[in-house]
Amino acid sequence: MTQDFEEYARYFPPGIRVRVGIPLETGRMFQEWGVVAAMDDDLLELRLSRDLLPVEARLEIGRAVELRVVHREKVRFCRGVVVTEDIDKNCSIRLIEDVVIDEPREFYRHEVFLPVEYRVPFHQDVNEIKKEWQEKHRDREFAYQQPSPDEPDDVVARREALRRELEAGPRVPPQAANMSGGGLRFIVAEVLEPGTLVALTIYLPGRKVLHIVGEVVARQQLRDGTHFSTALRFRFIDERDRDAIVAYISAEQLAHLAEMRERMSAEYQAGSFFGNRQYWIAVTVGLAIIVGAAWYLTHAILESQRRGEKHIIEQVFEDGIKKYLRQRD
Repeated sequence: MTQDFEEYARYFPPGIRVRVGIPLETGRMFQEWGVVAAMDDDLLELRLSRDLLPVEARLEIGRAVELRVVHREKVRFCRGVVVTEDIDKNCSIRLIEDVVIDEPREFYRHEVFLPVEYRVPFHQDVNEIKKEWQEKHRDREFAYQQPSPDEPDDVVARREALRRELEAGPRVPPQAANMSGGGLRFIVAEVLEPGTLVALTIYLPGRKVLHIVGEVVARQQLRDGTHFSTALRFRFIDERDRDAIVAYISAEQLAHLAEMRERMSAEYQAGSFFGNRQYWIAVTVGLAIIVGAAWYLTHAILESQRRGEKHIIEQVFEDGIKKYLRQRD
């Protein structure tokens, strides 16, 4: 148990940001954020980001929750049980499981068609690249903050300039890519060696701009000899941006499944209707042909007999018998 406490202390130190997943009766998960105020053995004191949670998501005593933190660029997961209700944005959670790596979104992929801008930093200094990425995130948050009444004019002007830049839209057309919450595969016209860090700007619908740093993990030359299918894992990504990607992929897949279901249902109904009609038409036509042919042959034979003539069928039959007898002789 002491080892578990050490693990809890390592992954949930005071001040770290924690994502709290609260299961709902509908089967969905309500997402909340908090900051660790204290960690005592397996008892975690958490300060929530919201002043008030929805009624269906209140952290009542005995309620199970899912906790996720980022440690060394990996998402760690642990479950806990609420032992004190949220009072003044604070609550206590008893951790009840080991802390494990939780990256199921790495495998939750979908084909997308989005504008993706990329830039390969010349220096490839991981610390400098991370610093630039953090500055972009600070600028984005600053751009959409509500200005204070006594804000200086130069600060207002800078915020407006950043906002215009973010809302200007992509400078590249959409392209096909395979994306998940953990990485991206797209086609580029240059060789990017594995290990190369790439600054990405991904534009989601609704003017959602994501700044991410990816690391090349694989590439494959295409048949044209000038383009390369390049796979990257997300090296630096804000968890809110990861959530936005997963939410977008989920919505796209649900829409795709709904479209397929409607199309298959329509095709099935149309196929059943026309298939049945065609079947009965074919049966009716076939029976009509058989009845017509039988009536014609019967009428022709009777008419030939009435005239004292042999019908062609009788003639063919007799000729066949005579030929057979001659061959035997």
